Amino acid sequence: MRILFRALALAAVLLPAFAAGHAADPLPRHVWLAARLVRVVDGDTFSLAAQGQVVRVRLADVDAPERDQPGGDDATDRAAELLDAGPVEVMAVAVDRYGRTVARVRADGNDLAWKLVREGLVWPDCHQCGLDDRLYFGVYGVMARWSGMGLWAAADPIRPATWRRRQKAEAAP
Repeated sequence: MRILFRALALAAVLLPAFAAGHAADPLPRHVWLAARLVRVVDGDTFSLAAQGQVVRVRLADVDAPERDQPGGDDATDRAAELLDAGPVEVMAVAVDRYGRTVARVRADGNDLAWKLVREGLVWPDCHQCGLDDRLYFGVYGVMARWSGMGLWAAADPIRPATWRRRQKAEAAP
């Protein structure tokens, strides 16, 4: 009985502190909202102004090369170009462990992730995609690879997750 009381007391103390550390979603989920580009960080991360606030967005379902990785500048520049070209819409789907809003984004009416995959500038990272998205990402990815577009022009392109692990291992003493 004592153990139960201690566990409940600990939960009562820690639960509010844990909940306070997790901010509410900055944008409502699964609703398309008008947005405006503020800043591009890299090919899959940028800041958008939506609903009167600036939100750091991580593009859902893709992984772009890092800025210091081959292809990183191309992905960043193309994302900036597309996001600056016309109306932007954002639909939040989650919040990641870094507090970024994971979202689908349309630029000038086109799905940004699909377009970047089709141009060979990012890797599909479709862990939670629906069937339609898996089909589009699969077809667009194969087309880009076969035509040697973007990342696929290199003999052996390196996935961003692999690049990050290698960079971290090289930096470790």
